[in-house]
Amino acid sequence: MTASTWAEQYCTQSSSLMMLYQPESHYLCQSKPLKAELTRGAVDIQRFLEKLDASELLQPDFTALSLQLDKVSHIDGLYLYELSHADHETTESWQMFANTMSRLHEIMLRLSQVDSLEQLYKQAIIEAQKHLYLDRLAIFLLDPETNEMVGTWGTDEDGQVKDETQFRGPIPEAPWVEMTLASKEHVEVWENVDLLYYNKVVGKGWNAMAAMWDGDKPIGWIACDNLVHKRPMQPWLKEIIGQFGQSLGHTLVRYNYLNELKHVNENLEALVIERSSQLKHKIELLEQTQSELVESEKLASLGGLVAGVSHEVNTPLGIGVTAASHLVVQAKQIQGLYQNKTMKKSDLETYFSYTLETGEIIENNLQRASELIKSFKQLAVDQSIDATFDINMKELVDNIQNSFHHKFKNRPISFINHIDEGVIFHACSSKLNQILTNLVNNSLVHGFDDGHQGTIEVNAAIESGQLHLSYFDTGTGVSDDILSKLFEPFFTTKRGKGGTGLGLNIVYNIIRKMDGKIELHHMQPSGLRADIYLPAED
Repeated sequence: MTASTWAEQYCTQSSSLMMLYQPESHYLCQSKPLKAELTRGAVDIQRFLEKLDASELLQPDFTALSLQLDKVSHIDGLYLYELSHADHETTESWQMFANTMSRLHEIMLRLSQVDSLEQLYKQAIIEAQKHLYLDRLAIFLLDPETNEMVGTWGTDEDGQVKDETQFRGPIPEAPWVEMTLASKEHVEVWENVDLLYYNKVVGKGWNAMAAMWDGDKPIGWIACDNLVHKRPMQPWLKEIIGQFGQSLGHTLVRYNYLNELKHVNENLEALVIERSSQLKHKIELLEQTQSELVESEKLASLGGLVAGVSHEVNTPLGIGVTAASHLVVQAKQIQGLYQNKTMKKSDLETYFSYTLETGEIIENNLQRASELIKSFKQLAVDQSIDATFDINMKELVDNIQNSFHHKFKNRPISFINHIDEGVIFHACSSKLNQILTNLVNNSLVHGFDDGHQGTIEVNAAIESGQLHLSYFDTGTGVSDDILSKLFEPFFTTKRGKGGTGLGLNIVYNIIRKMDGKIELHHMQPSGLRADIYLPAED
């Protein structure tokens, strides 16, 4: 059925004052009550409408015809006018409307205090029957996923309140349904129609439909009729039905929101406990990962020291071995001269001179190798033992300097240890070694790359019972935006060139676990300074 066909049938069968007008074809269809009304007044309604401008067709003034425009609908070029007598709203009707609106307000207050949705639907039916002049009523919800209407509570053919929650069915494909669900203000009423109960005709009368809304989205509708008491439809009652639908929609939405909030509050404590447990587990994993990274970095730096010290020790040992071999050759030569009785005084003097010189070379190089091995041994022990004891800071820095000797060799970099002999600090030497080793390595990799020359200087003092360790280099330095990111894990300016971004982050975490702090500053004209403050460890 097309919209025009439906509208014509709707107009013809209506028991209200109603007409259908199509300006282009001058077509006019009137309901029987309107024809009778206009005949008594001898009014040519066709001529009246044809004289109207196009702009007036949506809101024509029917006052001269003793008619009042209640509603106009514009469908496919057709204008559907619903009219009433201009003097129909008497003082009695207004009083009925005011009293019913007051009762509607009281009803909604009571409905807002119910304990469940089921009670809300049921109580809404009972209250509407008792106070709003509605004989039968049903509340349907929309299921947008299945495009179905879902029952809640309603009434049977005798007006008895019934549980209709088992009902589901397709949304009717009818114009009045589409019109009702398209506008918040629209209340669809059709007169003298078959009234149904589960598709069974149970009588005739008027039927009305008003949508319920959540903002701009329809969530369902109420359907009502006058099957039991046959009360006629009144304009004020139509307004009451619309107000009831909108108010009931607001109450349903509010109840659902409050119910969700109540559920969240009830589960909030359990949710907080669960989230706290998850967070604790993640923190433990992070701390474990950081510890593993620190240990990995210790092993990496220790491996670097092994390679470097091995190279350094090989040089003096190689010189010593070569010198000793030459000494053996010289000894055999002088022995041959002696045995052949051809040895002269000058040969013996030359041998003595060579022996002394070679012996000094062997002694010096063995001494150098011994010092390197001693430094490496002390550093290796400190790296692997977490015990705390009194540490001579000057000796600790000297050992670190010796371990990096191979990296300073042939580079224009000076390492200066300013620490006095008397600076003794009680702490874990492996942690201090790790801090200083990473700082030195950071200077060599980032501050003195590309052959940059300068110095690395270290100083330390005991101030108010804590160690103030000052470390700086005169390398290339960093910009302000990079300075603020140096302690972030995996941040590096040498990505893809061997930089891991963990060195200074490990330094930061070691110092933090020692309850200390570290501050970074720019050096002038270039370079970077780290001031470290550490309390003595028990």
